[in-house]
Amino acid sequence: MTGLSILIIDDDKLLVDKLEKTMRWDRLGIQTVFTAYNIRQARSLMEEYPVQILLCDIDMPQGSGLELLEWVRDQEMDVECVFLSSYANFAYAQMAIQLSSRAYLLKPISNADLEHALERVIETVQKKQKELHQAAEAPRGKLWEDLLLRRVPEELCIRKAVQEEICGPNERFSLVLVRALESASQVTEKKDVAIFDFVIRNIASEFFQSADGLAQKGADYPDVPEQRKADHPPGSFLEAVVHISDLEWLLVLKAEGADPVELVRKFTAQLRPALERQMGIYLGEPTAFPEIASSREHLEYLEGHAVPDGDSILYEKDWKAFQKQSIAVPWEIWKKELLQADCLEQTRDRLLGCIESQRADGGWRRESMDDFLRELVQMLYQYLDEKKCSYAQMFDSREFRGYERAACASVAGAREFVTYIFEKLASRQGASASQKDVIWQVREYIEQHLGDPISRADLAGQVYLSEGYLSRIFLKETGISLPNYIAERRIEKAKEYLENSALPVSRIATEVGYNNFSYFSKTFRELTGCTPNEYRVRITKNVHRE
Repeated sequence: MTGLSILIIDDDKLLVDKLEKTMRWDRLGIQTVFTAYNIRQARSLMEEYPVQILLCDIDMPQGSGLELLEWVRDQEMDVECVFLSSYANFAYAQMAIQLSSRAYLLKPISNADLEHALERVIETVQKKQKELHQAAEAPRGKLWEDLLLRRVPEELCIRKAVQEEICGPNERFSLVLVRALESASQVTEKKDVAIFDFVIRNIASEFFQSADGLAQKGADYPDVPEQRKADHPPGSFLEAVVHISDLEWLLVLKAEGADPVELVRKFTAQLRPALERQMGIYLGEPTAFPEIASSREHLEYLEGHAVPDGDSILYEKDWKAFQKQSIAVPWEIWKKELLQADCLEQTRDRLLGCIESQRADGGWRRESMDDFLRELVQMLYQYLDEKKCSYAQMFDSREFRGYERAACASVAGAREFVTYIFEKLASRQGASASQKDVIWQVREYIEQHLGDPISRADLAGQVYLSEGYLSRIFLKETGISLPNYIAERRIEKAKEYLENSALPVSRIATEVGYNNFSYFSKTFRELTGCTPNEYRVRITKNVHRE
């Protein structure tokens, strides 16, 4: 919001000078203070300069403040007025109300009281300015949505923009395509998309309207309609944010006065940690408004054919480089070495080196990455078959698919997928050969950690098996599921505490891994038929009888 201006009118020059010099105008958000000593001077100033607030005396020799405000209303000027008067005159106050004056203050008045009164008026002015700005932005925002979402034919959008002076034909814009990438550990839900939308819009709005080094609207842009110059606040280069699909947004930037590459790089650095996701960022070249649809097509092609790195920005000028690309990977040699020598670490490093080499050499084409991942999974299956090890024993299907999706989405995801696969394969060497040994190890771990949080992932990691496979063999060997077994062992341990100690029940609950006392009591009752306190009373009575 730009600074406001106020006009002080009073025939008492000493009072005018005092107010001009001693009021804390900066704190109020008032940038310019005009002064006049009669309504003729005031009219002359208001015809030449924009004024949002009048601070006006009523009784003046060359015309009253009420006459001045009546003239302002006749001219349909959007000005708020605060009257100062030495008289508590009901007729004056009534007339001031009829002319929509915001306040009627009596002299003498302290600076603090005047500031307090002006704060309410300024709040009204700023609210109106915001509403006017939003109203001015609405046609432009709808135009960008119609064009970029292809709701209206491109030719009609261009014609409307020029006719209504929403965008000049030679104004230049840059598109930024932002995509939230799939994550191995996070499933995207509708609420996530809503949060992403909120974060992207707010960070974009704040960043591009306050970034250092942006050109101001006072620069000479001869092709921009005058109304557009007035509507565009200083340093504001964000034209629109258009949500084009669940995980995709298009930002429209005004390509004037600043280097969009550097700005987008800084913007991306702020956006990534706020979203807590890897982002695909695609930057279009500055182009005239009638060519903006072609820029979008190029970015969409780039998004569809280039795999983002996660730490870099892909540029429209590079889109042709991804039309042809082939990558030679010695899969047969690597498979043979892996199967014959069981050289897990060496094969992993070669795969990671291949990913990095292609990333540095112009980037990954999506089709090439898909081929790479397909060969990787095929090599994995061949290795498991050779080692007589089932996929289910080593990998949790849901977890594996999550890493695979993330690998398709970004170079960083591909690196994580390779690392994940070979960490699991390496763990096979420490796995027990017998299912009975596995169950014994799991039971021992549970017994030693009854007071700690125990998850399926913790247990699976102890025996180098997938969570799903461990759950199945535990149920098969013991006849009870892992969660039920853990609950039974914890309640049995709680019973021992109740029988042999004077610890409070709440402390016992904590000792056996329950931070929620109500849940502990509920579980105890389900497994024993009574509450912990009832159990302790029953045991005590039995002891006394004996």
